[in-house]
Amino acid sequence: MKISKLVWLVSFIGLSMVGQDSLTIKFHQLVIGQQQQYNIPGLAVGVMQGDSIIFEASLGFSNLEKQIPLNDQHLFHTASVSKLFTAQAIMLLSDQGVLNLDDPVINLWPEFRMKDQRHQQVTVRHLLRHTSGMPDVAHYHWGSNTSLKAYCQEIAKKRLHFDPGSQFRYSNLGYSLLGYLVEYLTDKPFHAFLKQQVLMPAKMKASEFSYPRISESLRVQGYTRKGGKVVPRKVYPYNPAHEPSSTLNSNVRELLAWTATLYSETHNNHALFTAMTQTPSTFSKVGMGWFLGDITGVASAYHFGGDRGFRSYLLLIPKHQLSLVVLANCDYSEDFRQEILHTMAKMIMEGYN
Repeated sequence: MKISKLVWLVSFIGLSMVGQDSLTIKFHQLVIGQQQQYNIPGLAVGVMQGDSIIFEASLGFSNLEKQIPLNDQHLFHTASVSKLFTAQAIMLLSDQGVLNLDDPVINLWPEFRMKDQRHQQVTVRHLLRHTSGMPDVAHYHWGSNTSLKAYCQEIAKKRLHFDPGSQFRYSNLGYSLLGYLVEYLTDKPFHAFLKQQVLMPAKMKASEFSYPRISESLRVQGYTRKGGKVVPRKVYPYNPAHEPSSTLNSNVRELLAWTATLYSETHNNHALFTAMTQTPSTFSKVGMGWFLGDITGVASAYHFGGDRGFRSYLLLIPKHQLSLVVLANCDYSEDFRQEILHTMAKMIMEGYN
């Protein structure tokens, strides 16, 4: 289906360092241009400075077939952006003394087993930084209903790829294990603990890791491309086994509200975020949950997300307390995410020079 009709919502609340009208127009043109160029069914973009939203746009449709216009309340599958919240939950448990980041996993969950004995060396920190040697997920089995505990017990059949701490290798499976540690140590379902202890304190009232809990009116349909046509994905990317790595459903407004707590020195999240984004001595581009980089020489923290039917990108520039996010219900394009957010970030930072 060709996306011919654009339905959009844009709000803008001043940038003191640059011309407001000029940026409004440029951001507006950029977002609409990218949606048209990549033929994206629904695209949501937001920019925040400190705790003030300075740009927000919702374009297109949450569901093409039903012609439901996208609005700022609709919840997108954020894919691997979910890992940032799982990592924060682990950091919170560390802050509370429930665990230590350098604890071996087997000390926290005695049933933890793998085929080779090196698994006894895997620590929480290794899992957070993707340096555990844990293999990645081979098959997600979206639409299945596998419990997090059962999924992590299956790890016993696997082997590590390398000695823990010696290399970097991205692992969704490692984050499922982190999520199960949250369940095991708190005696609460992962999604329930995250809702109570991470999402609600950041005013993320609608956001959910458990897809069945989302109101149908807030759900967004995912799309792919076949034979040059945009078509709906038949299965939504949800399986309880992958909640910690992949299944946070959220919107621009609530993701930005969360990032505001990371910048606020009066909020506990600020200290956690600072610890998570410290440049480590090894694998310096990999924090705990966050990846570390730069935009025109200014340090950034970020995470991409991509699963069937969806793409996402969350970018923070701490020096200027900037937060930028893009969410889309397509899986056939990648580059629009950084083309939008990096362009916006550079335009904003030009005002500081």
